[in-house]
Amino acid sequence: MSSQPQQQQNLDWLLSMAYIYLQQNHYEKALILLQVAEKITRQDNSTDSPVIRCLVFAYLKTTRYKEALVLCDRNLKKQGINQKTAPFLLLRSHALWALERQDDARKSLDRYHQLVGSKS
Repeated sequence: MSSQPQQQQNLDWLLSMAYIYLQQNHYEKALILLQVAEKITRQDNSTDSPVIRCLVFAYLKTTRYKEALVLCDRNLKKQGINQKTAPFLLLRSHALWALERQDDARKSLDRYHQLVGSKS
């Protein structure tokens, strides 16, 4: 009997609870759940971008900018820079701006706009 369905159910529960915590501005609680979810997806050698994006968001909301930047950079290096990973460029720009690296933040944001197309 495989534990894969149970593990997926656990992951789904973790993500559901994390989303609720994020919506209620309980970022620290969401962060803990998202760290566990990311660990599960990493063990499965999965690159589950929604989990990682939410984790980066939680890092940003808890002012853990360096962790957010490291996770963005690691994911972009692993998956490449393309339309699918473009949201990481946006999140990355927020982390860089908070770390007072405005020039790098602008470059990241410009690259994001190039990929998704700016609708002015």
